[in-house]
Amino acid sequence: MNESKAIRVLFAADTSGHTIGYHVVARGLRDAGFEVILTGRLLPNEAAATAVQEDVDLLAIRIMDRDPIEYVATLLQAMRDAGAAVMPVLVGGIIAKRDAEKLREMGVVGVFRPGSKLSEIVSCARSAVASERVA
Repeated sequence: MNESKAIRVLFAADTSGHTIGYHVVARGLRDAGFEVILTGRLLPNEAAATAVQEDVDLLAIRIMDRDPIEYVATLLQAMRDAGAAVMPVLVGGIIAKRDAEKLREMGVVGVFRPGSKLSEIVSCARSAVASERVA
């Protein structure tokens, strides 16, 4: 993908409730120049398939009500199955510190808990995509 094009990010959620932070982050990414495809609630296999279909550079998932380890493990397997294993994944939401560490070990490039700064999310997203574009 050409560096001058906007970074395309698929932004999905594990549930349809608790959307204020979800929309704040989506708007922050958009305001930072990202093309944000906001899908709402998707199961892991749906998120992986949609990411491939939409040809996005980055997948962002907001997790509020599910076990983040289980959700992400299922998501990463679905991404491998869909041929999108190298796509960077960001996770945000209600995530315990111990789970955040495990998610990073699993390959998630950024984990953002309540109170995270938009500038940190934007920076992480840009760095993750830049790394993939170089690789």
